[in-house]
Amino acid sequence: MSAESNAAVSPVANPYAPPQAEVLDAPVADDAVGVVRPFSPRGRIGRVRYLAYGIGATLLVGLIGALAGFLSAAMGMPMLGGILIVVGYVGFVVFHAILAIQRSHDFDQSGWLALLAFVPLANLAFLLIPGSRGSNRFGPKPPPNGKAGTFAVVALLAVFVVGILAAIAIPAYNDYLHRARAVKVQGGL
Repeated sequence: MSAESNAAVSPVANPYAPPQAEVLDAPVADDAVGVVRPFSPRGRIGRVRYLAYGIGATLLVGLIGALAGFLSAAMGMPMLGGILIVVGYVGFVVFHAILAIQRSHDFDQSGWLALLAFVPLANLAFLLIPGSRGSNRFGPKPPPNGKAGTFAVVALLAVFVVGILAAIAIPAYNDYLHRARAVKVQGGL
């Protein structure tokens, strides 16, 4: 009996044989737009959404921290507050890593570049480097930003910048007033 006739008789397929199905990688059109998936490391995300989701996650972690502090003080259980803070922070780090992976995919780099997001000042690259135009090896371009989303990001950034400036300027002004009053009292003016 030959090997060909033996293979025809045997109903069991060879488990070591290569697959016979055709795999087609259909090219993605340059004008195709991808879907935003903020909880998946696949795909791409633009700078505005990266910043918006990052600010939203930061505000959410701050809210969780405040809630955890309030609950632990009200219930007299400091351990509960600590656990909530740790869970919130771990969730924040994982979410931020996913966003950084998608952002690095947007400018056609490997997801390993997302480790740069945890390096101070080097993480600004994710905000400064523009995404590749059209499709790249990680998928179609992200959808365009709406006017409301862009306005929200600009408004939140303005609030943060004004808050930082106020945190610096108000104590300096109070110190100036205190010294001016001291000079006025000493000089008899």
